[in-house]
Amino acid sequence: VGLNVPGAGLVVDTHVHRVSRRLGWAPTGPGTSPETTRIALEQWVEADRRVDFTLALITLGQTVCGAISPKCSVCPVRGSCPSAANP
Repeated sequence: VGLNVPGAGLVVDTHVHRVSRRLGWAPTGPGTSPETTRIALEQWVEADRRVDFTLALITLGQTVCGAISPKCSVCPVRGSCPSAANP
């Protein structure tokens, strides 16, 4: 996938995969993979927004929604996140 390429798909790295599953946007459990996450997200993320969407989730996953210690208290989407830690 290249930036500014018409029809670019979603890039699902470890951050996009983790954040999407935590937010309930992608399936979880046995047999899930970055590919199943990509397919789920491409069902509703418009093609012209996919690059920005991917970059936003990567940033969120790198800075706030970490694998070991997510910073739910400062997360901008905490109110919509079913995985957010209870106060």
